[in-house]
Amino acid sequence: MLHGLRTAALAPLLAGGIGACASVAPSAANSAAHATPPQVTASAAQPAAIPGPPLQNADRIDIATAADQVARGVLRTDAQLRTMSATDLAGAASHWAAQIAADDPAATPGAALNLALVLAREGGSANLERAGALLAPIARAGTPDLQAWQPMAAMLADRIDAERRLQNQIDRQTAQAAQDQHHIERLTEKLNALKAIELSMSPSAAATLKAHGRAAPPPAGRGGNAPAGAPAGGTPARPTPPPATPATK
Repeated sequence: MLHGLRTAALAPLLAGGIGACASVAPSAANSAAHATPPQVTASAAQPAAIPGPPLQNADRIDIATAADQVARGVLRTDAQLRTMSATDLAGAASHWAAQIAADDPAATPGAALNLALVLAREGGSANLERAGALLAPIARAGTPDLQAWQPMAAMLADRIDAERRLQNQIDRQTAQAAQDQHHIERLTEKLNALKAIELSMSPSAAATLKAHGRAAPPPAGRGGNAPAGAPAGGTPARPTPPPATPATK
């Protein structure tokens, strides 16, 4: 009999607990369908700029569930983006950018994460910079209504920031390589100009340059290189006799 009384007394509590769980599940499913986490009850009446009161156990469970839904939604979106063409990616980016421009509180966090995924997949320094700017306010927000979005936003922001630094380094190296190539081309042009001048100075030097890769020496006389003091003709000059001394008486 005592056991029956205890069972009868616990029945309403068990029914209430099951009913509460059943009421939370549709809310979570509905939120997942709209790609937005369920709102935290404790912060529903608080302005966006004012932190909510300390979270109770039920609120922590709701945020953990919502964060899990956000993570699953981001993974699904990323998997879909991998199969999209460039045109489809551009259309998706325009769609989510329009949601952000409309400033819909329920759609803005999810649209920001989705748009950041698209920009990161498109690549480029400008797109990565824009993606980081979308994620930073969510990752650093102190409002309870964005707590469910913060884990994924922080993770994506770190990954995109690392990719942005790598892209900037690649851009700098590419610019340096292009500058070095331009410098090499200018030096090659100067070297070719010097070779042309060298060829134009002596008509007979062309064959010598082709055979030996250097300029031919200047032409000498018929007898070879003339010694110092010799006239330009190949015949050495006769020595001048010393002056005669007058005879003494």
